[in-house]
Amino acid sequence: MIGSNRGVLAGAVLALSAVLLPAAPATAGTASVPDAAGDSKQAVDLLRLDVRHAAPTSPRRLVLRARHDGLPPFSSGTFTTVTFWIDVNRANPGPEFVSDVSPNTGGISLSRVGGWGRRGERVEPCPGLRATADVFSDGPVVLRVPRVCIGEPRRVRAAVVAVGETVGGDVVGRDWVGGRRHWSPWVRR
Repeated sequence: MIGSNRGVLAGAVLALSAVLLPAAPATAGTASVPDAAGDSKQAVDLLRLDVRHAAPTSPRRLVLRARHDGLPPFSSGTFTTVTFWIDVNRANPGPEFVSDVSPNTGGISLSRVGGWGRRGERVEPCPGLRATADVFSDGPVVLRVPRVCIGEPRRVRAAVVAVGETVGGDVVGRDWVGGRRHWSPWVRR
């Protein structure tokens, strides 16, 4: 009987310690930047940028999500490109990387740049780079970047803009999340 009570007591102590101990800290940093609905002057209105640096489901990737109110169908005559800017160097205030995502077109790449003007732009080899953007669904535009492709940074921040263009290349609108060249907070991995 005494041995049985010790087992019950040990189980109770274990259960109580699980409740009283603080939860383990998250293994990945995240940040979100909201953007006002309806502020866009084009067919796509960006609503939020989510930044996940080494999310538990993708432990070796930077995952960027641009949430929107719907991408324009091809029949609208407006084609959208969502451009993700990535900053990995606190000493340099501009972006070091950029990736343009065009819904339902493929051909994704990651480029190293020397600032917002894309000075010295060169495509970086990046096996495992993935993007999702579909005009036939309401899902977000998602960019998944293997951290090895951006130098395994401890911290990152991101910015995103959607640009609408006609078939002839005329820009019909731009929508930055949070304002022109607005960065997310720095996110630690």
